[in-house]
Amino acid sequence: MRIKIMAESADHKHSNVSEWCYFIKAEDVQDKELRLTISPEEEEKRHLERRLEIEELKSVTAKLVLKRLNKRVVKVTGEFKADIVQNCVVSLQPIKSKLEDSFEAWYADPEQAVSFARARHERDKDRGVEERPMLEEHEDPEPIVDGRINLGELVTQYLSLAIEPYPRSEEAKKILEENNNSMPARENPFAALKTLKDEKSNS
Repeated sequence: MRIKIMAESADHKHSNVSEWCYFIKAEDVQDKELRLTISPEEEEKRHLERRLEIEELKSVTAKLVLKRLNKRVVKVTGEFKADIVQNCVVSLQPIKSKLEDSFEAWYADPEQAVSFARARHERDKDRGVEERPMLEEHEDPEPIVDGRINLGELVTQYLSLAIEPYPRSEEAKKILEENNNSMPARENPFAALKTLKDEKSNS
């Protein structure tokens, strides 16, 4: 799954503030894998609840593996588990959910070299090739800012994708199904025309 860490809402991006900050220095990541397990503090969870628009973030834990691929690129592989509470969009009843997912991300220091995306764009431009609509994430890594990677923000991004945007309780689902089944079937607007055509053909 591909997401861009910088592709946030304008207000969040310009504020340059993350609700959950867990920084790791890029220089601390070398050829040997660096393994971490991280979770937000209680106050950070309250901030995340507002950002994610959920009733409660009971817990979230992420296990991460960082490894340097070369002088400029760091790869992050991770998985998370979370327990959240949302309100049903129909009944407003609380819904408890257990979420989990795995992901990969790549980071690079933009000051050390021209990004893969820009290099490819310039190369294709010179060759008269149309610009590709999307690159693989490892070809267009996220920037390492001030020599650090914010792992808390990374996990938050993937957690947001795992959350059901329109949660419905089992009771609400049954009510909606019953209402749909009780509605009269809609007539096909072309049925009358077909009937008229058939009558003319038989006359």
